Amino acid sequence: MAKKVTTLFIRDDVVNLLVMGGKRVEKWASLPLEPGLVSQGLILDEAQLADKLKELFKLEKVTMGKVIAGLSGHNSVYRIITLPELPEPVLPEAVKREAKRVIPVPLDEVYLSYQPLPATRGETRVFLAAFPRNIADALYRTLHQAGLQPYIMDLAPLALCRTVNEPRSIIVNARLDHLDIMVMAERVPELIRRLSLPGEAESLSERLPT
Repeated sequence: MAKKVTTLFIRDDVVNLLVMGGKRVEKWASLPLEPGLVSQGLILDEAQLADKLKELFKLEKVTMGKVIAGLSGHNSVYRIITLPELPEPVLPEAVKREAKRVIPVPLDEVYLSYQPLPATRGETRVFLAAFPRNIADALYRTLHQAGLQPYIMDLAPLALCRTVNEPRSIIVNARLDHLDIMVMAERVPELIRRLSLPGEAESLSERLPT
């Protein structure tokens, strides 16, 4: 029997639910969210959103349990750093020191993740990802309040990068209010940027009938 995987992605205006059985889509559903529940990836009303998640799972007859949860990537920072060739035991401290220099927010406000990259002799290249603690923590609390256990929390831009089976590519994820742009070189995300689309997107959504 194919292993079932349940994934959940909460955006500012909608919750997306996907259940996979092996490589087959078994369930795909979404639930619109009222304004004010989530803003720029941050859950503002955890109790009400937890109730919405329970409603969605009950409506779609999906078992509450382990889920892979997507993080929107709002206010996340990505960098590739180059260090001298270092022995593995000292790498974490060296990465943290360099992250303090290149990440434009205090490290105690973010979760920092890193992965070594292929490098020439004498160098150490590292991919850094820093994402806001308040956004990740609010998502974690909300999922637990809904009776869900997130065993993986993944940044949406990085998840998109892994779907492309090309060594060099440009990925554009278009939304109503922003664009996510990822530039891949040798299967490494060299550039990840979010471009806001203010004003026009907001006025368009206000004009649409409800």
